[in-house]
Amino acid sequence: MTAILEQSVPTPHGSLNVAIGPENGPPLLFLHGVCRRWQDFFPLLTPLSLRWQVIVPDFRGHGASYRKPGGYRVIDYVEDALACLSLAPTPAAIYGHSLGAMVACGAAAAAGPRVRGLILEDPPFDTLGAGIFRTAFHSLFCGMQLLAGQSDRPTAEIAADMAEIRLPGPQGPATVRLGDVRDAVHLRFGARCLQFLDPAVLTPLTAGAWLDGYDKAILLPRAQCPALLLVGNVDRGGMLPGPAAATVATLLPDCALLNLEDGGHLLHWSHTQEVLNHTTLFLESIR
Repeated sequence: MTAILEQSVPTPHGSLNVAIGPENGPPLLFLHGVCRRWQDFFPLLTPLSLRWQVIVPDFRGHGASYRKPGGYRVIDYVEDALACLSLAPTPAAIYGHSLGAMVACGAAAAAGPRVRGLILEDPPFDTLGAGIFRTAFHSLFCGMQLLAGQSDRPTAEIAADMAEIRLPGPQGPATVRLGDVRDAVHLRFGARCLQFLDPAVLTPLTAGAWLDGYDKAILLPRAQCPALLLVGNVDRGGMLPGPAAATVATLLPDCALLNLEDGGHLLHWSHTQEVLNHTTLFLESIR
């Protein structure tokens, strides 16, 4: 089988680094979460590329894609998704994780029939909007911003510094180390991603302005294609509480909601086979 290869795709703002697989079926666009890179989807790419042509970009400010300080709100990333959809000769399915899931909804609202279906993995929506200051995620992203863009430092050193980021504990004023709630392998991969992240990516996020210009009540009903919503448990790190997930599922015109109660936010890593099973069945239903 032909390998998944990276190439540079021009946009009006700069070039996107995009990995593209062999033409084994309809296009399937993957959109990663904030602070990640296209390689984050490796557990899903090989099996799904047997019947789909995977298209997997680094978002602006991430990996090897262009930088655009001042252009890192959620709504801004929709432009990158639409540029990738222009590579697809036929209507594409979109798999988005976290930030990528919100962007996928915006892209589907804008692209109409060019999107055949959505798989949305634990989109945070309002959790990382103006309400981020009430969550442990604010401390997390402030700490990560201090480490971003240090490509000249060893990955192991950045991972060690990531492990020392202090997060509010579940009870009282005590804090916990990130290294006590995230394993060493995920810390190391996260550190590698941070080495190639524009620190400005996290400015609107930590300022509570990430969702400015993005209104899910308007955008989601415009996404007229079928959708699969995969949701983790907030007590395990999931970012979409049950009532909010129900609201999202109601706003989408055709949505199947699946709660993975023993999973957190990174479902495609912690529950790979389960996510793959559901995703495969859903994709077969929209081919």
